[in-house]
Amino acid sequence: MDVTVIFVEPENWGNVGSIARCMKNFGFEKLMLVTHDTPNDEARTLAMHAADVLENAIRVPTLRDALAMVDTSIATTCVDGSDKNFRKVTVTPRELATVVCGKVGILIGREGTGLTNEEIASCDVILRIPTSPSYPAMNASHACCVILYEFSQIPLRRRYRSASHLEKELIMKDFFHIVENVESRDFKKEVARDVFSAIIHRSFMTGREAYTLKGILRRLRRRLEVESGPEGI
Repeated sequence: MDVTVIFVEPENWGNVGSIARCMKNFGFEKLMLVTHDTPNDEARTLAMHAADVLENAIRVPTLRDALAMVDTSIATTCVDGSDKNFRKVTVTPRELATVVCGKVGILIGREGTGLTNEEIASCDVILRIPTSPSYPAMNASHACCVILYEFSQIPLRRRYRSASHLEKELIMKDFFHIVENVESRDFKKEVARDVFSAIIHRSFMTGREAYTLKGILRRLRRRLEVESGPEGI
């Protein structure tokens, strides 16, 4: 498992240093900062013996740039989802650590406001630490420590390649074409697309599984094209 901690627009450089220290504690070294600024003395002081993590941190101007460097993106939030809002279904760090693999990016949001709804929607998985309902929001560095602790405790012995972001996108593209052909109601099409996307992004499928699923969907799509004509799909 190749983990990158992605801190989005940090507002307190002390937290950046604390996150670097936390990463070093649990054996993670890749830090990415979505910011135009550079770490200051406060960050270096709080990083302590994790100065190398801080100094080697990659800075990118936008979240899109950061997400392009990972196969699976994990948004963090203190708001839980529900059956009525499947776009916000969350998993815990412990649940996620048992299945995640490949190039993974863990997004830590701004200290004051966290990640925006749009930023969360752009990620593959939504993670929530089960905190007390009376005060669910955690400090950014504290939340990072909890997540990385869980990830460090479950050694994943995966010898297979995980599906890439591109492979998942191609699978969904074929599925969306099929939905257009078999469903006439626009609201049902949207629900089907959203549900399937959520399932694919949370599945952590292997490259081989992605190849097989895409092959089946592609054959189904071609069969529908023959039956209804290219203009029907």
